[in-house]
This record gives sequence, structure tokens and C-alpha cells, in this order.
Amino acid sequence: MRKKNEQVAPPTANELQAAATQLSNPTSLTLLSYLYKSGFGLQSSIIKATAFSQSTVSKQLKALLTAGLVSKEKFRTCNIYSLNRPQFVRFGLAIDVWLKEN
Repeated sequence: MRKKNEQVAPPTANELQAAATQLSNPTSLTLLSYLYKSGFGLQSSIIKATAFSQSTVSKQLKALLTAGLVSKEKFRTCNIYSLNRPQFVRFGLAIDVWLKEN
């Protein structure tokens, strides 16, 4: 956990680009919305809730993981997915700084 006065490192340009790409994808937004509302999800529960195919959900979760927007935790034989909230904070701060400077 971060200490109160510890600075959050700004995201790199590549991290921002990867996140922006995923945030402009309707399928990714649907998965992010599901994870936000439910708090977490197994791939099977995400498939059931969104009616996307297994391959679509798998592909998008991988892209969201790569972009840093989603985290994955192994539990027994399952992967549990959730929003990577600290990454959203980093992106929000970076956008705020950019808007102030430009």
C-alpha cells in the first residue's frame, strides 16, 4: 500500500496508448463495466453475463491485462479478473496534468 505522501509514477506514453486503445473498444468497455459493477469475475461468469463468445472474452481480457486495466489472480484452477484500480488513478492523474499543461 502506498504511503500518504508517496508520489504515483506517471504512466508512459506506451501505457497511455494501450489503455486508450482498449477504452475505445466497445467489447473492452463492456467487460470493464461488468468488472466494475461486480467487483471481480471468472471468465465463465463474464461470458455468461455478456453473451460474448469464449474466444472474444479471452482475447479482450488478454488485451486488457496487457494494457494494465485489468488484473488477474489465480485461485486453484480459476483465474479471477478485476479492475486494476491503481492504474486508472495513474491514468487520471496523467490526463489531469496534461490538460493543465496544454
